[in-house]
Amino acid sequence: GTNYGSSGQVLTSQGSGSAPQWATPSAGAWTKIASGSVTSGTARTVTTNGITSTYEHYKLIFHCYNDNGHQFGVDVSTDGGSSWVNDSGSNYSGNYFGFYNGSNYNGGSNSLSWAQLKPGTNSDNYDGYITFSAAHRTNMHHSFQATFSAWNDGNTRHGIYNSSPVYKATTAFNGIRFLSDASGDGWNFLSYTLLGCEM
Repeated sequence: GTNYGSSGQVLTSQGSGSAPQWATPSAGAWTKIASGSVTSGTARTVTTNGITSTYEHYKLIFHCYNDNGHQFGVDVSTDGGSSWVNDSGSNYSGNYFGFYNGSNYNGGSNSLSWAQLKPGTNSDNYDGYITFSAAHRTNMHHSFQATFSAWNDGNTRHGIYNSSPVYKATTAFNGIRFLSDASGDGWNFLSYTLLGCEM
């Protein structure tokens, strides 16, 4: 009869001459938690409950653009999206460095209301990923490591950047969203995928 497996299982090869079988992925493999895309707006929730103790490591892949240049980054929620850290003051810090068109660039701030990837510097386009770990733990500040390219419309060279925003509290968080300070309709396009990995 038909065998569809169980939720979350994957087809696994049994070698030459044998039919594949359904199997539960082992720890250490990336699992998709959420994904989506939008064509307007300046705030986009990725998940309000997908960040849990099930996963130790996370990777948030993104691509976005806005014709007028904008700051871009993330914000977290500690209460399942009922409120966001950005609602209550400057609880982030961040630094970045990069290389563009033969020159080095860097900057940062110790007083950010959300985790901007390039504090104080606008770009039209951002393309890359953010990693973070131990979001459910309460004995450390929560650091984000971003690797991305950023450029303005019409540029034939794209800047390469690394950024390390920090949520300065030790409170566990279970939600994450993208933010932009883009004017007008906000993003022309934003797409993303959030992955989780067990220890």
